[in-house]
Amino acid sequence: MIIGEKVKDAREFFNIKKYPGNFFDYLIKDNDYINKYGILLFKQDLGDSISGFIGYVDETPVICINNDRTIGHQNFTLAHEIGHYFLHRGESVDDTQRDIDSHSGDEKEKDAHAFASELIYPVEFLKKDFEHALNNNLFNSKKRIELADFVNELCHKYCTSFSFTIHKLLYSIGHPKSNKIIDSVMAEVGGLNNRYNSALYNKHANDINYKTFSPIKLMEDYIMKLSDSKKISYDTGQVILKNNLDLGV
Repeated sequence: MIIGEKVKDAREFFNIKKYPGNFFDYLIKDNDYINKYGILLFKQDLGDSISGFIGYVDETPVICINNDRTIGHQNFTLAHEIGHYFLHRGESVDDTQRDIDSHSGDEKEKDAHAFASELIYPVEFLKKDFEHALNNNLFNSKKRIELADFVNELCHKYCTSFSFTIHKLLYSIGHPKSNKIIDSVMAEVGGLNNRYNSALYNKHANDINYKTFSPIKLMEDYIMKLSDSKKISYDTGQVILKNNLDLGV
């Protein structure tokens, strides 16, 4: 299957042994990540409709993530854009909230969604988590809070949204009462922020993940190298820097 092969390629390229956790932090932990991976990463407020995008400067991918989204949503969006990079290289894409939250859209969006889902929450771990829930009878109607607490643990483990995690836990295995269970769990919890008080679910939290990210110095160095190697012109490099400085990223 091509998606599985591309996910494997991505794991090898980024040296991901199991799953990346917070993928953004995983990538930028190395200050030389731009030279290492050849990818420019940004975070900024992209408004209400766009969750993220991937574009290209010549052949260099530029990925921007909307930091006005919950951390799990940001994480999935980044994996989704990386999916576009490995599956549809060279094509610029703006991804809306709906593109990220659902399996809707054209085949390319569905493929990028499947790529991101497997990259950040691999099926081998999903199966183990499902077995744990099953062995501990967490799908019992009297254990909705216990199921919610388990899903919360998984969200923090994989750096995923609650909605994505519980849907994957149930739908990917084909549980016959998925919709009913999810609805009753959310009703029982009565608000993720109220029960868990976690920055993972609160985009208004004072957390570094909700700050803009602008690797201007790294980008200046990288663009200078592109210019020196004649991959882009000096003038093009200056326009790129100016546009990003003007945007405040």
